[in-house]
Amino acid sequence: MSATDNEDWGAVAPVYVQVERLTTPPSQSLLNRVSAILPLNSPNATAFDNGCGTGVLTTVLKQQSPNIPLLATDASEGMVDVLKRRVEAQKLEDVTARVVDGRNLQGIKDGSFTHTFSTFMVCLAPEPDKIVAEMHRVTKQGGVLGLAVWADPRFGPLSSPWEKACRRFISDYEPPMVMPAEWTLAENVKAGLEKAGFGDVDVWVENVAWRWASVEALSEYFFEGGNPGNVKVLDSFKALGGKVDEARPIFESMIKEECGKEDGSVELRVPATLATARK
Repeated sequence: MSATDNEDWGAVAPVYVQVERLTTPPSQSLLNRVSAILPLNSPNATAFDNGCGTGVLTTVLKQQSPNIPLLATDASEGMVDVLKRRVEAQKLEDVTARVVDGRNLQGIKDGSFTHTFSTFMVCLAPEPDKIVAEMHRVTKQGGVLGLAVWADPRFGPLSSPWEKACRRFISDYEPPMVMPAEWTLAENVKAGLEKAGFGDVDVWVENVAWRWASVEALSEYFFEGGNPGNVKVLDSFKALGGKVDEARPIFESMIKEECGKEDGSVELRVPATLATARK
């Protein structure tokens, strides 16, 4: 991941709470499945949160199993800084957080962890095959992997209404793929994990509710929040000569029509691909 990519993600870290509302439920679901395979309170258990972001998985894991030693890493210094503040504020014990490129887990020995996790990073990072291979390397023989990625390479809950809005102005507009199909679609994720050497791979899809207080709040996040994936989608329209300000009210109208509630709130349904595997 380039320094620019890391800075982009670091810039949105302080306001990442909007995304945390979406990623927390599947992280809990994944943690429950992994712990059912190999309990987190097993003797000598050690955990790794690769691509920890602001620390959703780390926080949920430590609330459930406060005594397990845990290493949390991310390529973005901004994300790791937010996690460190969270660890201190919540007084989470035995958590080490540091900046590490997931493609090359320097300083982490082979077979270091009984439980390896990565939530919503692999599908967004460059060279995901290398990241998964490294996670296989640092997992103990007999250890468990828990992986979560988004299930739609275009992140349809936002890109679909945006596409419809943009086609009012550019008839053949298509939003870009913001994630690779190889690490989003369930059957591809299963194949990728098996190729990396994992066995007993179990993959399933969960539809997660993403609630917003209003259409305006969601619109502000999409257009002005700075999430690198959203920026890529908006830039694709601009590159064709489209004017975002003209398409925005149409996008908002479609969101309200398709996902609006009587109280003015909005609820999107976002599919996530979850997987467990053994080494």
